Amino acid sequence: MNREPSTSFQDILKARVRVTFVGREDTIADFRHNLSVPPEDPARRFIYNVYGQGGVGKTTLLGQFRSIAEEVRAVSAWVSEAQGDVLQVMTHLADELDPKNRAFGEFRKRQRTYQQLQAEVQAGTNAHAGLAATAGRAAARLGLGAAKQVPVVSSVLSDETVQELVTRAGDWTAYAAQKLANRNDVQLVQHPREVLTPLFLKGLHRLAEKHLLALFFDTYEQTGTYLDDWLRAILRGDYGSMPTQFVMTIGGRDPLDLYKWEPFEALIGRVPLEAFTEEETKEYLSQKGVTDPGTIDTIWRASRGLPIFVAMLSASPPREAGTLTAATESVVDLFLKWEQDPQQRYLTLKMAAPRYFNRDIAAAILEDEGPGTR
Repeated sequence: MNREPSTSFQDILKARVRVTFVGREDTIADFRHNLSVPPEDPARRFIYNVYGQGGVGKTTLLGQFRSIAEEVRAVSAWVSEAQGDVLQVMTHLADELDPKNRAFGEFRKRQRTYQQLQAEVQAGTNAHAGLAATAGRAAARLGLGAAKQVPVVSSVLSDETVQELVTRAGDWTAYAAQKLANRNDVQLVQHPREVLTPLFLKGLHRLAEKHLLALFFDTYEQTGTYLDDWLRAILRGDYGSMPTQFVMTIGGRDPLDLYKWEPFEALIGRVPLEAFTEEETKEYLSQKGVTDPGTIDTIWRASRGLPIFVAMLSASPPREAGTLTAATESVVDLFLKWEQDPQQRYLTLKMAAPRYFNRDIAAAILEDEGPGTR
């Protein structure tokens, strides 16, 4: 009879990552201590907000937090831009937190019904009407300005088309009401977030009876466009109560909006991340086997402690600045990964060189050299 090994590959990987993790000791110690603080204690933090420029190590720190949470038997889930809307996020969280389907049964059943009903309704429309249904509901719920921030809407539709869909969303709602006989089904198809979120919260409550819940939201500069309102509504109790046995970590390039999140400020631990110091850079390189003083100096001067750049350079250490091109291009691609407009990418690259610039300089560069100007 084969037995499960006491140590898995994933356990070894996590331990190895912990050994090579540099800096952030105080932040990690605070997070670890916070997990042992009772929810009723005024010192308990329920939300950690990790923020800083691209490449500064936010995702890595969130990964450390997750490992620490799992060490104390918390159940955890990780959300990224791979989940494209609130409904996908709820489904993903339920799957990760409760893979054996013990706590979220009611939510999953209703969510499957929603998918089936949506397919039935859309089957009765042509392709254009189907697009109107999907994007129109988003536009109607979010408003024209916010809807343009949603990738699936903004990437394919103009302002005029989105405005048309806002108008047509009402027609689609009437069609759904006509096609579906059950009033509860109509409500589910027309307002899935409002129907499914309370069921999702019931699942969280059931799970929190026995476990601490550790929820991680990465790349919030992207996912926050559709998650921010929903998360704050959950914390306010708009859909029902939130269990107390949880800690939520939100990582993004910008801090959570002080005005919008002000009601929860007493529960938030804000964690601004900076680049490595020179000593931390040297420590990291030493752990990676880079000990040559000249190489260390070259990496420090090129990276200025930006963790992602330090990591790339340590993998294939350059002995002089002239060999940094490939790593530099990789880092630049990381910073610009979300910018698809070639003119904006071009301008960003050009504006990174001078210490000062203004609109006139930017306009001159685009007029003289920008993509599509010749």
